[in-house]
Amino acid sequence: MACDTVMLASVAPSSTGAAPDPKATKRALDQLFDSARSGSLTGIDDALAYGIAADVRDVNGFCALHHAGAAGHADVVEALVRRRGCDVDAEDSSGRTALHHAAANARDACVERLITACEAWVDASDGRDETPLLMACRQGEASTAKILLSRGADATVRNIDGNDAFIEALCVRGDLDIA
Repeated sequence: MACDTVMLASVAPSSTGAAPDPKATKRALDQLFDSARSGSLTGIDDALAYGIAADVRDVNGFCALHHAGAAGHADVVEALVRRRGCDVDAEDSSGRTALHHAAANARDACVERLITACEAWVDASDGRDETPLLMACRQGEASTAKILLSRGADATVRNIDGNDAFIEALCVRGDLDIA
């Protein structure tokens, strides 16, 4: 994944005060995001040891936490939040959190860990007023929706189209198992 110049500024200068090498910085950034997607804590630690900030963003506004959440790597998500200082409710360029990404991809263990161990806001809304519950219902992810509801998600929240979780599950998808 490519990085932009904003990311290069988020790398600390070397101990000699010299500016960081842009090619090495790009490799470290790629390693950070690839490791988050693949679930490699060792790869993440190596990238962070280079001086990359744990919450640095890619060109799509995703940080390592978003990538790990979408891929369902619950251990990586928890480590990024609890030991690497990432904001569990950090938003990507669309206003979505790691919980949004995990819920939309039916990463149930990750959804559970984000809420319980990392204290993610269960009703976080993005730029379209979509919550993780609305996204799970739209995708037909009944088990994910049940987890979110059991953890206090508000089923009455409506997105900018006026749809709540019931409408997303039943009318948009035609999914009676969720409704």
